[in-house]
Amino acid sequence: MIGVSAFLGSDDDHTLLYAISAVFTVLPITHEKLPFDPVRDLVPISPTSDVVLAIAATEKKSIRSLDGLVQTARAQPGKLNWASSPGLPPFVVGGFFKNSKLDLAFVSYRDLAPALQDLGEGRIDVFVHALGVIMPQVQSGRARLLAIASDVRAPLAPDVPTVIEAGFPELRMDGVVGFFGKRGMPDALRDRIASDVRAIASDSGIREKLAAVGQAARPGTAAEFAALLDEYRRRLAYLAKTIDFRATQ
Repeated sequence: MIGVSAFLGSDDDHTLLYAISAVFTVLPITHEKLPFDPVRDLVPISPTSDVVLAIAATEKKSIRSLDGLVQTARAQPGKLNWASSPGLPPFVVGGFFKNSKLDLAFVSYRDLAPALQDLGEGRIDVFVHALGVIMPQVQSGRARLLAIASDVRAPLAPDVPTVIEAGFPELRMDGVVGFFGKRGMPDALRDRIASDVRAIASDSGIREKLAAVGQAARPGTAAEFAALLDEYRRRLAYLAKTIDFRATQ
């Protein structure tokens, strides 16, 4: 939020905002009042990549798949807990649990390190976060990946199924990152920048480097980026009602 406000307050014509799409889709839901209007004040230029999100379980529990998680949660209502990164996961995963009538307690963390430690020690049963963040716990044998929350498998974990392959397409999440401009940006300038970004995001070397850190290149036009953001804004509005979310003042 601070970064967006600083960007909008900058007095020049050569600064762009590079941010995760949550500033456009999540912030308007989590806050009743913002110092800016994302739809009015930000111009989607181009997506660049997806931060691949993953669902993992502690190895302290005998949960080996998404279906196994659902079955365990049904057999032990109120006994399991979960945590996640901010942004999409609390809504998407929380909405899935609510719609599936699964009773898992959400544990909120202010910092990432304690959450990862608790996952490894078994104090957290399920953790939803960026794949690159979870991988060290997986590689150490303290956590197990249940699914990748994308349309395609991740090169960083090629043997792990996607949520679609696992039979739970409603858990698909795209942590889209991209460039934004200010209101009033000329269409010609926006489209020229988007074209340059698409060329870079389509480069095989760039794609390989992103895959190595748990991201996926996403070349796209300004119109495609705007449509994707609109889709997620509508989806999150529905999920916020599903989980009875209350925005902060």
